[in-house]
Amino acid sequence: MIGRRFFRRDPLTCARELIGAELIWGECAGIIVEVEAYAAVNDEAAHTFTRPTARAFIERNKPGAAYVYF
Repeated sequence: MIGRRFFRRDPLTCARELIGAELIWGECAGIIVEVEAYAAVNDEAAHTFTRPTARAFIERNKPGAAYVYF
């Protein structure tokens, strides 16, 4: 199990180490095959740069919370 502490590190390092990890929720499961990581909140490629709701999510939640954008 990956705890919140795992995510209190450099996002690029976390992303590399998440590849191949298995996610399990009840009877559903899957393997992470692709990730995106951004250097910081001020990274122009990140949703947090131009979307206030995404930035608010980061400010409200602890490391390890999932922000999913469809």
